Amino acid sequence: MHPETEYYQIGGFRAHSNSWFRFDEKALIRAITSSRSPALRPSNDGIELVLGVLRSGATYVLMSREQMLSFTRLAGLRPSNSSWHSSAFISLSPISFSTAEEFTKKIQSYRQKSNKHREGEIQDNSPANKGYIKAVNLDGGIPRSAFEHQRYAPLYLLSPEVLRLTILKGKLEIHKFGLKETPWATAIRVVSFAFTPWTRDTRPYPIRLKKPQLLDVGWTELDLPIYLSTGRVNDTAHIRVKENRILGNPGSSKGNFQYGDSEMLDDSSIPSRIQKLMSHDEQSRDVPLVILVYNEKMARGVFAHYGIDTAYWESGISELLELDSSKASDIAPAGINATRLTWNLV
Repeated sequence: MHPETEYYQIGGFRAHSNSWFRFDEKALIRAITSSRSPALRPSNDGIELVLGVLRSGATYVLMSREQMLSFTRLAGLRPSNSSWHSSAFISLSPISFSTAEEFTKKIQSYRQKSNKHREGEIQDNSPANKGYIKAVNLDGGIPRSAFEHQRYAPLYLLSPEVLRLTILKGKLEIHKFGLKETPWATAIRVVSFAFTPWTRDTRPYPIRLKKPQLLDVGWTELDLPIYLSTGRVNDTAHIRVKENRILGNPGSSKGNFQYGDSEMLDDSSIPSRIQKLMSHDEQSRDVPLVILVYNEKMARGVFAHYGIDTAYWESGISELLELDSSKASDIAPAGINATRLTWNLV
């Protein structure tokens, strides 16, 4: 099934849904929460719509084209003749509402305040988006979209057997969120890498990044989705840095390594171990490598310290999901300082 490319804003500033009930918010909420459309109710746990995140950080509740057509047909409404293109958003992900109260609260957060006596272009001034629309940082949505990507990406990997062992009701309908079937869903290598810097290091931050004083490093390496069904890991290690063995961080104690024996190595002996861990030929293995870290900037400094070039590493997994957000700063929903708007006629 081809990915969806057309989305329809539900509620808020210049929403596509405004024409359905002539701006009657209560009627809109009542119609959606009482709808029996299977496109809106993939399970019996309420309704599921789409959450779109803009590059600025503003968000909107959306329906995919399939959802919009199903809903309007059952409700006896005229389908919307305009839409937002998927490339307007840097993230499209599922958002569920178990009760009418939850949905009502969300839609009400997009209510507009009076625009009377306002100078300049009228914009979205809702409580949900006002801070993002006028923000100086136009990339405020990057952290939010990264969270959404990581929230639903694992569902790519879950087999029906594993799904039955979880609370999930079924696989993610990836086409609904503008996603493609990807070959890596059958194999992906994951390295979770951790390190402990000495917190009493008072050197300037740039120097601490370039020459970090570490108490220890550790990692676990595994393959997905094999790990999800077997619990098998390929490698796990914990290494204490010999030169800093007498150092410690206030308020913390040196615990025991629960998954094996800790090693004590000179800092100069650690690079070969980490370089071997991070060696990866995506072409020959035909699988991507995902590295999980806390504090990306510091982690890049640690890897550089151990002789690993991270210049070509991507931050986040949007590229892995084959999301095209390159146009997200050029196309945006109404009132988002867009330089270009795309209207798709139905």
